Amino acid sequence: MTCKTHFPVLHALFLVTIMVVVQSAWAGKQRAGSVRTEAGNGYYASAELVVNDSVIGDLFAAGGRVTALGAVGADAAVAGGKVLIQTNVGQDLRVAGGNVEVRGDIGGDLAAAGGKVTIDEATTVGGSGFVAGGDVSFDGRLTHGAKLYANRITIGGQISGDTQIYARQISFRPNARIDGNLFYASEQPIPEEDLSKVSGRVLRERTPDAWNQKHGAPPVSWFHPFFLLTMLACGIVLYLIFPNAMAGARDSIARRPLRSVALGLALLFTLPPVGVLLIMTLVGIPLGLSLFALYPFLLLLGYLATAFVIGQRIAVAIRHDTLPNRRRQAFYLAAALLLLGIVGAIPVFGWLVMFLAVVAGVGGWALWGMHRYRNSDPGNTAA
Repeated sequence: MTCKTHFPVLHALFLVTIMVVVQSAWAGKQRAGSVRTEAGNGYYASAELVVNDSVIGDLFAAGGRVTALGAVGADAAVAGGKVLIQTNVGQDLRVAGGNVEVRGDIGGDLAAAGGKVTIDEATTVGGSGFVAGGDVSFDGRLTHGAKLYANRITIGGQISGDTQIYARQISFRPNARIDGNLFYASEQPIPEEDLSKVSGRVLRERTPDAWNQKHGAPPVSWFHPFFLLTMLACGIVLYLIFPNAMAGARDSIARRPLRSVALGLALLFTLPPVGVLLIMTLVGIPLGLSLFALYPFLLLLGYLATAFVIGQRIAVAIRHDTLPNRRRQAFYLAAALLLLGIVGAIPVFGWLVMFLAVVAGVGGWALWGMHRYRNSDPGNTAA
């Protein structure tokens, strides 16, 4: 079956999931806000977020619609339904969203992903670039090579260094220029007049096997029965062993969805560099390796926590305000995992929903841990 046949059903299920997220966000709207630390880092979360303030350190922002206008001194990590970066970032920029637009100078590397990604002509990236999305338009300048992955890619800027482009459709604007080697894969070879814009050698690689399938065939990895059953088994086991912990993380996401997304985003992007730094100190090698080993487990916990939240929302929707027994809890968890699996099969939007599910879940676990730590008895802790 083609995606055209399934699209109305998938679209409806996608809207159901979005309604659940919006309902949770609206419940926690009054709690949305910003946090500034002594180190100069800024943490922002809101349904409609505009960051006008300059941030000396790192910027972490998440919301339904995010606009960054204030300069960022160090790294920036931003996620949202629609994201506009209209400022300069001193070091690396990592951004993800349904619609992403970048206008400003990036001192370090650029990593951008979304349904539609636009790199404006006013953008200059001091490091390398990694861009992935459904429709990518690159009109800026890159100084240390790029890796571009999309369904359709349009190059209108200048890229210095070796470049990898993998897309069904690749096109060049008149001002496009690649000063280096080009490695690409596409359904059709790049025309000779466009290849003249590449100063180095050009190598066309074999197209992925998935491209040889019928157009529009939706990916089904998230909807695979083995994956769903595995997640269901893990969720049930964790709930049976740690019921209070699972309930605490679930309630943290339900009460503070935007804060959960912001905190989860910060953790996902900061833990890997911390692990690398620990390994570089030699003394911290065991701790750094342990951090990398536990990272996939953290993603699993985040995904399951969000699934429990969606399961609870489904229960409330059918007027089961409470989940009195384990059997009913397992039923709603299975329904939530099934819904997430189907939505995850939607091209472009699916991976964004799954990413936000993991991010919100990781942040929910962090909020629950912080709450338990603050409410712990100091006397018992010392003992």
